[in-house]
Amino acid sequence: MAENAWYLIQSGADEQHGPVSDADLLVWMEGGHVQPDYLLWRDGMSGWEPAAVFLDLFAETTSDRDGPENPMAPEASAEPAPADPQISDDGAHALGKLAAETEAPSFGPFLGRKLNISEPDLADFTGTNPEPFLAYRQKLINNAGGFAVSFTWPALFIPAAWLAYRRLYGWAAIYFVWMIAQAVQLEVASPFTWHLMGVTALFHLALCIFGKGLIILSADKAAELANGAKLHAVDRQTYLQANGGVSKLSLWIVVVAYIVMALVQFAIAYPPARNFLQF
Repeated sequence: MAENAWYLIQSGADEQHGPVSDADLLVWMEGGHVQPDYLLWRDGMSGWEPAAVFLDLFAETTSDRDGPENPMAPEASAEPAPADPQISDDGAHALGKLAAETEAPSFGPFLGRKLNISEPDLADFTGTNPEPFLAYRQKLINNAGGFAVSFTWPALFIPAAWLAYRRLYGWAAIYFVWMIAQAVQLEVASPFTWHLMGVTALFHLALCIFGKGLIILSADKAAELANGAKLHAVDRQTYLQANGGVSKLSLWIVVVAYIVMALVQFAIAYPPARNFLQF
């Protein structure tokens, strides 16, 4: 298990502490610096876990050790004691085993890729309004990787704007190329025009159903790169936010492009309007 991977949130506080190594966390527990209602998390876990679970495991692994019982836990703001070289390997092994048991299960696959993005990483990646994506992730896990329906209505009615807003620029570019091809077919009155419009409608529906999956897929890839770079704590959060989040500027650019495209298609469909649009 990687060192310096644990994070802690005190009860009633938003600030998190860490990263700390297995050995340091064990010292904190032994010194009574970790309260049962604190929250603990490390990379790979599906979410924050109550410290009581880890404290119980720690008590079990140290129950046969000599020495007096731990004193009452000091205030949460107390500084942790330096790492104790006498900490047994059994305690570290137990923590590692529990963390492995609480790792986020693989789910999916989505577009041929199995996903195991954790809740904290997904929340950092999505940034604005992460709750629907976290709920869809849990739904995929509950379905054991099977099909799960979750509608994203903006992706149905304004797909390019939603894709650009969520910074899925590649998909947004593909959609715009498709719309331009459809506009060209409409201008030349091709017999394939209605077929293209039907395919476009199916794309809107598919994006509405699977849009959240695209976000989770992108978040999973970003988290994998963060793992490869061994990023933790603030560096990891900054990296995920930089590669995810939303872009209001892209949203407005696409909205303007929508308006221009609508005017062009209107002029194509109604020739008398061309003279009006020339002014």
